[in-house]
Amino acid sequence: MINTQKHTPERTPCENSRHPGTSFAHGVRGIILAGAIFILSACSIFPARAPLTMYVLRPSTLETQIPKCAYTVQVHRPKAGGILNSTKIIVMPAPQQLSVYKGVRWDETMPRAVQDYLVNSLRSSAVFTAVISSESRVEPDFYLDSTMRSFQSSYVDAAENGGNPIIEVEFAVQLVAADTSTIVAQHNFIVLQPSAGTEVEAVVRAFNLAAATLSQQVLEWSTARIMETKT
Repeated sequence: MINTQKHTPERTPCENSRHPGTSFAHGVRGIILAGAIFILSACSIFPARAPLTMYVLRPSTLETQIPKCAYTVQVHRPKAGGILNSTKIIVMPAPQQLSVYKGVRWDETMPRAVQDYLVNSLRSSAVFTAVISSESRVEPDFYLDSTMRSFQSSYVDAAENGGNPIIEVEFAVQLVAADTSTIVAQHNFIVLQPSAGTEVEAVVRAFNLAAATLSQQVLEWSTARIMETKT
């Protein structure tokens, strides 16, 4: 007798279960998708950083009746420590406290900016035969070695200036004879320049006026000391 019942083939274990690599692939795709979602959401959670506004010290043209001084003077980069050796614009809101103006910077570190300012301003006076920076290979007759002790906006005595800050610059300079490395003279310059307002633009203008005053004083002092050594 012939058996007419259909025979259903048995499935093997591999046919009855998912391939073991399938769950791993799904897990990896899930991790990648979660990471992408987190990155996209982070872009909306954290705001974009506002760009910094850069300010410069613009060298002034020094007009003077000082006689010509036939020597080459080299301006070394001022030494400065801590926050002074940076591009931050410093403010002293109260005694013994230092802070910085937010969202603004000098275009160069302050020692470099002051060096460039002095070189260009002293050149504009046309008093010396040449004024060079410390990067020059020209042999100078004298050089100015300096230390920057303060270059900041201060509110300590703002009441005396209608509530506006006062720029404080303290700059110690040594005039050195290049051939003997002998200190000819040294002086500590202090410049106080009132600002016409509290906004950053007014403060930066006051910084430029203070730098111009400093350059004028350094020119007159160094010229007088050099002439004394040659008489």
